[in-house]
Parts: sequence; C-alpha cells; structure tokens
Amino acid sequence: MGLVGVFLCHDGDPRTSDVHLWQGNEDIILKNTVEFFSKLDRGTLLVTFNGSSFDIPFLERCAMEQGLKLSFNGFEHLDLMAPARTHLAKEGRFISMNNAIYHLGIYTPKTCDGFKCALTYKFPELASTEDWIELLRHNFIDLEQTARLYFEMKKWDLLD
Repeated sequence: MGLVGVFLCHDGDPRTSDVHLWQGNEDIILKNTVEFFSKLDRGTLLVTFNGSSFDIPFLERCAMEQGLKLSFNGFEHLDLMAPARTHLAKEGRFISMNNAIYHLGIYTPKTCDGFKCALTYKFPELASTEDWIELLRHNFIDLEQTARLYFEMKKWDLLD
C-alpha cells in the first residue's frame, strides 16, 4: 500500500488548484504517477519541502525498481526547505515544514503524527480503515501546507 499526492496550481493562482491523490497497491500508484507526470508540461514548477533529498529520488527509485521510467528532468523544481532554513530557522539549524508554517502563522494541526503514518505504511496488514483515513488526511494537510508555505514565502519575498 502507498500514497502519492500532488497539488497543482494553475497560473500561480491558488484558487485554480487541483489536488491529485493516488492510494493503493504500489504498482498502480507508480503507474498513475508516471502517467500523470508524463502529461504535464516540462516547464511546470514542482514545489516540495525536502523533495530534493527525499520525495523525488524515492519516487524515481521506486519506479525504476518496477521497470518504469519516471524522470523529473525538465521540470522546474523549488525545494522550500533551503529558503525556509535560510530565512526561518535560527542559526541555520534544520527546520521542519511544521516549524516553517508555524513561524509564518499558517499552521494547520494534523490528525495523526508522522510516526503513526510510518507504521501504517510499514505494517498495512495491521492498519485499520480508520488508520488509512487518518493517513489520507495527514497527507492532504501536507499538500495544502506545502502550497500555503510556498505562497506565504513568495508573498514575503523569501524564495531566493
């Protein structure tokens, strides 16, 4: 089991956005993810938080292991972690997305913590339907908060 989520904002206007979530068998999720990104314009801006170190390499590796080609080359990619660390962390220390959004006053409480989400992924046979619903909510909030963080950092000219 797994989950991939993408938030699309058309023409830089958050009111014209789409959220795409794929849940289920990893093979199906990867095929849907590859198909989705193959249809996007290569000039599309991808905004992540720690995507350079985790999300993008993880998705590319998983796709390769399944014999699928998923490449993010050609997309513009903005990883919010670096400017958040520069402008929002004290003395260059690590900053989480939760810390960044809290500093900007746009924090939305999540329904479960990252540890429980990791347990749900790692042991799907032990997870209840409610655990999966909580995980979906958690990931949807992550998508929303990444988008809100991007627009808030852009507003305050913190994206250098």
